[in-house]
Amino acid sequence: MEANYIILASIVLFLTAFLLYSIRFTKFIGLDAYSFVCMFYAFSAFCSFVFYNASNGLFRDYYNITIPPAIYWNFCILVSFLPLRKYCVSTPKLIVSNKQYFIIDKLSVFMCVIAILPFVESILHLPSILANQSAVADIYDKRLSGIATNDYLSWFGRKFYFIEMLFSLVTPWLLCFQLKKDRLNKKLIFGLIACVLTDIIHEMSNGGRSGLVQNFLYLFMVYMLFKGQMSPKVVKKVNFYGLIICGVAVMGLMVVTLARFANDDSGNMDNPFIWMSLYAGEGLLNFNNNYWYINPPYSGYGVNSFLMGIIDGHFRTVEESWEDGFKLGIQGNIFYTWVSSFFSDFGKYGALIIICLMSFVLSTFRSYKRKRISVFSLGLLCLYSKILVVGVTFYTYTTTYNQMALYIAVVFLLYLNKMKKI
Repeated sequence: MEANYIILASIVLFLTAFLLYSIRFTKFIGLDAYSFVCMFYAFSAFCSFVFYNASNGLFRDYYNITIPPAIYWNFCILVSFLPLRKYCVSTPKLIVSNKQYFIIDKLSVFMCVIAILPFVESILHLPSILANQSAVADIYDKRLSGIATNDYLSWFGRKFYFIEMLFSLVTPWLLCFQLKKDRLNKKLIFGLIACVLTDIIHEMSNGGRSGLVQNFLYLFMVYMLFKGQMSPKVVKKVNFYGLIICGVAVMGLMVVTLARFANDDSGNMDNPFIWMSLYAGEGLLNFNNNYWYINPPYSGYGVNSFLMGIIDGHFRTVEESWEDGFKLGIQGNIFYTWVSSFFSDFGKYGALIIICLMSFVLSTFRSYKRKRISVFSLGLLCLYSKILVVGVTFYTYTTTYNQMALYIAVVFLLYLNKMKKI
């Protein structure tokens, strides 16, 4: 019973943060990046409440949920929201130079060209995905078991798609930069949207929800951060067509979710709603009940897997990370929220210091007094926002591949920053 009160306290806390901000700044007439994450974490906490009462004592044992880890976790989350809050309150103007737009346009053209083949092949493959949902779940089960599966993309299609994925963090910026212009280039906009849709279809075909949800949430957050830089006319159109893309993404998510639910033989969850509440809500429970009490490995692989791979001369796979975690009592195939990755690398107090420091730097590393923000600062804020929205489950930049995409995005920002003078 005490656990229910602890979980409900988190719901009230995030709803209060949302209400206090909305009453003062948005008057409930709009949604911005900060108010969204507040509501998103309130929803996640609600899912924790549902999942706790559906699973505890049946197929999960949540008998160690206490107040200290709840206070720690809630404090870390609220502190991490501050950069988004300051940006949304300030609404600074994005400054993009002609040289920066030249680079952005060239890269946009390149991404559109390489998207053609995988996009066409994905569209042709889509009917077979929708017609045979059980095959989607079978592909996922085989991949989870380490069994090789055939990709529907051709050899060239796979190579082009791999490039798309390496620039997956940059593509939403390119799209929003194009939408920010006074004169829109519809060909580039449609080409960049094709990159997004290709990823959705590819994730559907492989039975993977993680990549689909991560990239969709990231695209949404990038748009929310860029929305104030666009004209009202463009925002109205984006909202309309964005609902269509959102519908496709949700459809893909439901296809994969229902297919995998139908293939679940454990019998633990008797309806798909409890199944879905696991993904949105178990992280808070698992961090409090389990992760808080482990002795962190301080390996560096939680937050910096790519850098540690270079240092060690070996890039650790997900399976290897799970095996190392099992030795410490960390079950690898469940979620602990993004805070756990910092916890594992820096310890209980070190993680708190790093999270506070990261939030402070991102809150001050921009020209708010002049009501301006640079491409570099807004890009970092976008990358940071993905940590938050995906973070109800896990740290989004954990794997070597995601780290590679992160470093490519940062290098691109640094290069643009050098071109900031007109």
